[in-house]
Amino acid sequence: MPAVELCNDGQGETIVLRLEFNLSLPLALLLVNAAHAASPTCTPFIDAFAKMQKVPVHQYMTEARDFPKGETRRSEMIALNGHVYIQVNGTWQLSPMTPEDRQKMTADSVNEKNVTCSTTAGEVNGQAATVYTAHKQDEDTKVETHLWVSKTNGLPLKQETDVGGRIYSTIRYEYTNVQVPPGVK
Repeated sequence: MPAVELCNDGQGETIVLRLEFNLSLPLALLLVNAAHAASPTCTPFIDAFAKMQKVPVHQYMTEARDFPKGETRRSEMIALNGHVYIQVNGTWQLSPMTPEDRQKMTADSVNEKNVTCSTTAGEVNGQAATVYTAHKQDEDTKVETHLWVSKTNGLPLKQETDVGGRIYSTIRYEYTNVQVPPGVK
């Protein structure tokens, strides 16, 4: 399975998208899967992502990093009826990955050490949630992910990831009125 996906930006240029961001697999998700084996506290974190792969979901992502001029990039992803659609620069494209591919990618990630998880109470838009925090520190990078999981249905509501203060991403998850995007290429 590729580590990147190529998409046309609609202006004749090809953009390389990192799957870990645009398909809800931020770097921290990969480390959290390792935490699943290392810490029982992380089990619900992983279970929430597994559950999400089985339902229609629309994700709204924002990523800030050392882009030119410090800009922020936004993208969207829809998983519906066994297909994954991604939006790049306003253009929707069908991804070759399926929700099952995304789950397998998570399950196959490398077992890592130095991962800790903790929980607190929180809410998103008035909905009660458990906030799972996964933290990994190694010689090169510190990664911290906060995942708000609905206490009602066990699905992710929101995710924030900080990778060493260099990359910061947020993802908002919505599960109602998920439809195939118009104009998919």
